[in-house]
Amino acid sequence: MSISTFLYLIRWKNIILVWLMQIVLYYCYIKPLCSNSQSTFAQIVLLLFTTAITLGAGNIVNDIYDRRTDNLKPTKLSILEIFPDISSAFNLYKNLLIATGILIIVGLYVGWSLYLPLAVIIVTLSLFLYSAYVKNTIIYGNLLVALLCAASVWVVPLAIKTCMVPFDFSKKAGIIFWGYILNAFLVNFIREIIKDQQDWEYDKQAGLKTTGFLPLKTVRILINGIVFILAISNAYGIYLLAEFLDQQNINLGILILFTPLVPLLAIINSTVKKHTFSFLSKLIKVYILLGLLLLVFWQ
Repeated sequence: MSISTFLYLIRWKNIILVWLMQIVLYYCYIKPLCSNSQSTFAQIVLLLFTTAITLGAGNIVNDIYDRRTDNLKPTKLSILEIFPDISSAFNLYKNLLIATGILIIVGLYVGWSLYLPLAVIIVTLSLFLYSAYVKNTIIYGNLLVALLCAASVWVVPLAIKTCMVPFDFSKKAGIIFWGYILNAFLVNFIREIIKDQQDWEYDKQAGLKTTGFLPLKTVRILINGIVFILAISNAYGIYLLAEFLDQQNINLGILILFTPLVPLLAIINSTVKKHTFSFLSKLIKVYILLGLLLLVFWQ
């Protein structure tokens, strides 16, 4: 297998995005917050590699169980076009799990919190359960993926054994950290619903029943409701941060956190065309990148 094929299988672009988020959080917020704790470069590097392998393994096992749908997509390379048989694909998945186990042992040696290996095991198991059972459900699969995306934020402080971010909204770090976790959950919840709408024709042909089967009216109610919660939580977060940020940073936060939601709501509540959900999926990615940029400005 070529390197390019392997990178395709593990969804390297998504992994890079998660890496950027974890690096920004670690160096801009977690490490300064836990300056009294012993932290090393090896801790964050091992977290990044463990994240990549865990997510990569999850994407491979998802492709294994999703092969009927992928065979129907003209632009998607099915896993059966890469491996001679399913057992070969499962062998790669198993090897990645072994690599994850090795990284966990090394991570504990260099000073990870004991909770981090537990979190990795739970995420790995959840990714398997999603692919094998939960994906073929309405809403539950979307919720699980959104929770796992939020977990990729939550695990960052665990790279340092004695580091904890208090659930305290009277401090800047607590507001931003826990607010970002909520944002990661809500934004990815929307994105997963939109992705199901993109794939519903192929899912139907493959015999799957996902959120894409819901009537458009119901989908609009769902997305409008989630966007409303997202907007309220962001507004409350900016209100709490007002004593820590200057007016320029507050204005920047309002611009980044609210402006992209306007076209999202306008498009989802207007006439939906063939490529509408594809565009909305890209818009959500832009929103995620802008949120990451905001973390840098707000440090």
